[in-house]
Amino acid sequence: MRQYNVILSLLLVATLASGVANATILNGSQITNAGQDMMVDLTIDTVLNTVSLEVTGPEAVWFGVGFEPLTHPGGPTTYSVIALGGASAPVVEEWELGSFGPVGQLADSLTVDSNTVSAGVRTVQLSGLQAGANYSFPTIPKTVDISWAYGSGGSFAIHAGRGETTLVLSEVPEPSTLLLSLAGFGVFYLKRGR
Repeated sequence: MRQYNVILSLLLVATLASGVANATILNGSQITNAGQDMMVDLTIDTVLNTVSLEVTGPEAVWFGVGFEPLTHPGGPTTYSVIALGGASAPVVEEWELGSFGPVGQLADSLTVDSNTVSAGVRTVQLSGLQAGANYSFPTIPKTVDISWAYGSGGSFAIHAGRGETTLVLSEVPEPSTLLLSLAGFGVFYLKRGR
């Protein structure tokens, strides 16, 4: 009977191994300004070519996060996601920002999945393509330079605070890989139980 269990377990492992895709999920989360409840969480699926982005910040004013400088004829620019607050909410805008201010507003490339407020903190969840129209998010684990800012009012204008930090993107183990490991452990256990 144990011999059949071992063979069955081996078949299960082989079946799972043949169906495991070489998917890579990258994730990183970073508090950008604790005093203003600002945080960014980024998840990238390099196989499905999708990105999920969650940003939090103060409810009543605009806030934003920018990803790595981009090349621009007038100097370095940054792709930024700006959430508007107050009476301007729940609008989210995408901008190209330069060293000395806005270069231009970009067409929407991300979908706003939710834009909620709780206890004075706005949480915006967005999704889109990894290689989007405005920016291509990384496809490998790496450290990403990010900038952050928030304003003194609801509409995007002069900032009240700003800074820079980094976001570390790490590979997330897939559930199918974990299941495969557990199935392999079952084979090992059955062999030892003889």
